[in-house]
Amino acid sequence: MWSQLDILLDREAQESEREFYGLLGIVAVKFAHLEARLRDLLSTLIHSEDELMTATLTQGLDLSRTVELIKKVGRIRLHDTARLYELTSAVNSLRQERNAFVHGIWQISASATGSIEATCSIPKIDYEENAHSKQWTQRLARQPVSLEMLVQMAIRATELSRITDELTEQAAEESSP
Repeated sequence: MWSQLDILLDREAQESEREFYGLLGIVAVKFAHLEARLRDLLSTLIHSEDELMTATLTQGLDLSRTVELIKKVGRIRLHDTARLYELTSAVNSLRQERNAFVHGIWQISASATGSIEATCSIPKIDYEENAHSKQWTQRLARQPVSLEMLVQMAIRATELSRITDELTEQAAEESSP
């Protein structure tokens, strides 16, 4: 009987793992869509008649640099800079959260009560220096994660993509003669 219960718990844990990792994959995909839309916004803000020049200027930019350039060029090209700054601030916040989850170390297990618990640990290195020594310590910052948290991240990425599309359309309208 106990071995059957162990198998049942293992199946439940396996199903929960799949659900967590599946949602994590959805977050990654939604975030990739957001990044692509942000590059489109930057390209529209650059407002170059030469598509090759725009592609050259935006090629290989990481998300942080893309967001930074959107803020700088957006100040020049858009009238609604407040909305642009709200977008870039929200994207930066979501990026930090996403990076922690995507690059973190996951542990998903069944608790004694049978509920599933997920923890994401993020490796951190702390550095201290005083007059006599230097010290580095490595630790894992642990954060409990729920399925709802991952769902909310995916929803926020989708909403930010929609806002990005609206700002891209606005930028295109403001730049046309």
